Amino acid sequence: MNILILNGSPRHHGNTHAVLQTMKSILENGNTVEALDVCTLKLSGCCACDGCKRNGGFLHAATQLP
Repeated sequence: MNILILNGSPRHHGNTHAVLQTMKSILENGNTVEALDVCTLKLSGCCACDGCKRNGGFLHAATQLP
């Protein structure tokens, strides 16, 4: 099973991070687990360019994923 853990806390090594790392180590037994710090991503909203209609789905150029 693929599992994605999202961390929305801006404190990169705080309590939430510690709890999620513990959860990750428990869930890794027989699963593929990836943890993602959402606060480190540069995300932007819709800019109404209609690129999603023209291209069948579009990530805005300002959106950067690791």
